[in-house]
Amino acid sequence: ATSRAQAERRLREKKLAGERNKKVADRVVRCVRGVERSYGVANVGDGATGSAASSQSPALGASSTSAALASATAAGNTAASNTSAMEVNIQSIFTQSPISSGWKLSATSIHGEGDKIALPPSILETLTSGSLSSDLDPWGGGNGSRRPLAFRIGILNPNYEGFPSSKKMKSLVDKFREEVIESEASVFGSNIADHMDSENQSMRRQLQSDENMDEASDNDNDDEIDRNTYTQAYLDELSHLYLSYTHATVVEFTQEEGCVGLPEPIAKSLLQPNKHSLVGPEQRQGMEDTSDIPTKLTVDPALNSTSKQSNQEGDERSPDDLDGGIAMDIDTPHHDIESDNTDKTPGHPAYGAFPIPASLIAITPLTSLPAGKSCTLTPTPSSIKNGFYSLQNVKLVLEQSLVRTRATLSKGDVVRTWRRGVCFDLIVSQVCPDGLGVVSCVDTDLSVDIGAPEGDEQSRVNGNEMNSNGINSGGKKEQNESKSNHPMG
Repeated sequence: ATSRAQAERRLREKKLAGERNKKVADRVVRCVRGVERSYGVANVGDGATGSAASSQSPALGASSTSAALASATAAGNTAASNTSAMEVNIQSIFTQSPISSGWKLSATSIHGEGDKIALPPSILETLTSGSLSSDLDPWGGGNGSRRPLAFRIGILNPNYEGFPSSKKMKSLVDKFREEVIESEASVFGSNIADHMDSENQSMRRQLQSDENMDEASDNDNDDEIDRNTYTQAYLDELSHLYLSYTHATVVEFTQEEGCVGLPEPIAKSLLQPNKHSLVGPEQRQGMEDTSDIPTKLTVDPALNSTSKQSNQEGDERSPDDLDGGIAMDIDTPHHDIESDNTDKTPGHPAYGAFPIPASLIAITPLTSLPAGKSCTLTPTPSSIKNGFYSLQNVKLVLEQSLVRTRATLSKGDVVRTWRRGVCFDLIVSQVCPDGLGVVSCVDTDLSVDIGAPEGDEQSRVNGNEMNSNGINSGGKKEQNESKSNHPMG
């Protein structure tokens, strides 16, 4: 009799753990959904980003929140059957990540000084068909604003261990678990498992009632939710999901199917993140070094065909002479195709011009990027050496770069400016509002601050010198504002 009673109690504990895991998972899914809803993040992938290795092909399906909730419920019951009520592997609660996934595309290089990528026609058809959402208008007509549709662009981390992996998201899951346990104890006392018998259904009814109350709270009392905590947990999880990521808009839908065209600034943001980047060195401690990300060069099909034909004919020229995908110094003159300015139209192929990620690129639409109010641009050491602080009309330089080439600004992006043939690179070190670390700079007044030089460069500049524009090397505010009204940046 004693053994039977113990077995029945263990069964009740497993049932209790299953109910508890389901409730915790539901709250986490709603939390992630709330953050993504506020920024218009659209799920256009296969929903299987719980493991980065789970999908290595382009996907155009959609995974709903209800599917994530159902998945969480099944996983919660599985976790309960494999662990005790007090020892639960929180990753086993989720069979798939509630974070929206995107298309997986192969990178190619295109011309462009800004943040505008090129996508294949099939994605335009998907966005405009209404099959996913009426808000996914690439030119901003469906989301009630004049701002174009933005995209999160990232390299998935092949070592991502599944949701949740980040410290902040795990802490949030633990917080929800503690709240659920406290809620159960306040109603049923410490011997809650004794109420979980087959004849007494009050426990399940009470749990369902609490769940419905949580759902109502999620929908009706948003002002009481600590959205900042949820957003920070979401961003921390993204820093584990991706090796690096940034944001962009689209210039045209002319890429080959399965490919995304990346301009040099976007490729550099992904391959060379800095300490201000959304996934910078500080977040990457103990994780794979972005310097190990494999790269490639986009090969001109005509040159590639010529190279193959020459090899078949016994041509003994070196690969460097053929220029068939060999890495080149970007500071040296390129072959004739690259020297022809007529072929440098934004969106057109830039064969062999700069390295691009060899890994698949995840592309996720965002319909509601916040309008930028201010940003801080920090000159790079090379810009300081080129005389950035001696420029006589910084407002003109900034407006030309932000208004003509940028539709988004993400922390860590490098804005390239030109003045009389001299290049000046500035790192986006801060944006406001800084919820997701990205803002739209279309149809908005954007106040620009000039950040102080960093590291050894600070000692190279006189912090008290101020030029005729009021720019101070110590980071004083530039009182100029730039405004962009064009829908495509």
